[in-house]
Amino acid sequence: DERLSAMCAALEHKPVAARRLFDHWRRCLDRSDVAMPRICNKVDRLVRGVVRNEDVPWPTIAPTVGGHRAQLADGHLGYFRNCKGKMNYATARKRGFPIGSGVTEGACKSVIAARFKRSGQRWFESGAVPCLHLRALHLNGRLDGVFERLIATRPDVTQYD
Repeated sequence: DERLSAMCAALEHKPVAARRLFDHWRRCLDRSDVAMPRICNKVDRLVRGVVRNEDVPWPTIAPTVGGHRAQLADGHLGYFRNCKGKMNYATARKRGFPIGSGVTEGACKSVIAARFKRSGQRWFESGAVPCLHLRALHLNGRLDGVFERLIATRPDVTQYD
């Protein structure tokens, strides 16, 4: 959203128009997985215009956004082109997956910060990574199943508490 908003602000002079464009594009992204490629094509036309191919008889369309604003929009456009395959928000919503970062940030806070940022604690990556895996399994309620499978593979261990 931050990048999309910044790109809209670069494309539109007036803040009200930029907000309207942002809202429109967000609605498009929520409804269709092909919205981001379409947005990229639209921004490309605004920033670069349509380059005339020697084999095509129609005229070149001049860019409508130029200068510093075009450079800003083009920078965000590069990001969206590289990540557009990961922006299938419509499908994610239909499947019930969260599309915002709030769930991830909340998990980081509860899994990592609550355990690993206590006063006086110091961690090396080699120790923190296995602990994070175990903590995530515990918080997801899957730790017992992992230990049951582990015990089943080790004939010398019969039970755990």
